[in-house]
Amino acid sequence: MAVKLEFKGSDIDEAVKAACKRFGVDRDALEINVLSTGSTGIFGLMRKQSVVQASLKGDQAAENPKVEKPKAPTDKKKRPRTKAKPTPKIENEDVSPDEEVEVREETRQPRRPKVEPSPVPPEFHDQLKGELGKLLSLMGMESEIVIGEENGKTKLEIVGDHVAALQDRDGQALDGLQYLLRKMTSDKLPERAMFVVDAGGFRTNRRSELEELAVRLADEVKELSVTRTIPPLNPSERRIVHMMLQDDNTIRSRSVGSGLFKKILIYKPGTQRPRSPSRKRGSRSRPPRK
Repeated sequence: MAVKLEFKGSDIDEAVKAACKRFGVDRDALEINVLSTGSTGIFGLMRKQSVVQASLKGDQAAENPKVEKPKAPTDKKKRPRTKAKPTPKIENEDVSPDEEVEVREETRQPRRPKVEPSPVPPEFHDQLKGELGKLLSLMGMESEIVIGEENGKTKLEIVGDHVAALQDRDGQALDGLQYLLRKMTSDKLPERAMFVVDAGGFRTNRRSELEELAVRLADEVKELSVTRTIPPLNPSERRIVHMMLQDDNTIRSRSVGSGLFKKILIYKPGTQRPRSPSRKRGSRSRPPRK
């Protein structure tokens, strides 16, 4: 019986040449069976080689009886398995529990000091107004921008016919503009420089609504001994709620969830902290405006 061997190559011709070299004959003396034509892949990746099966034709097989299948090499030396060295135990017989705590505390990385916000320096005002103006122009909302200062931050007030549209849906358009503007200028402004984007006094009214909501829910928690939840808010709005309740020692507030928008739980201290209520992914609902 003729010996059949498989050969690979970048294409069929290369695989056939490998077969001819192995058998020591020309192409006409071989029976070729194409097993795979191969493929070039995508953008040069995940290529597949061509595969052929070759054997000597009847007459040639009789003349070359010594052609045998290649045997797998058996002269490979097996590497002896080495046992892993046991990790030596470190005994601290002379260290008291208190001293151990001190050692652990010394190895902790010190926390970075909290950076207090400050207004954007005047030399950057024109740049801020220019970048915000470009964003509004791309939205088809060309407007006047008045720059000022409020609550220790620089305020970019949008004035014009598009104020109502920017305030719609609890100011989500304003939040988006503010987020994009911060990304565009983060590497140009000083680290502590902070600003807000506003339109028609929306931020001031929103602050009043959140402060009233925080006080009302805190009163319900104290009176009814229940937990109250404020729907997802952005970081600046969550800060308004926490700051409003921080001096009340009879209740606690904390943010729960993941991502930019998080819920706020208001509850009594000394009780088991409630778990975050489940919500659908992508939900960014906010407390209804009055």
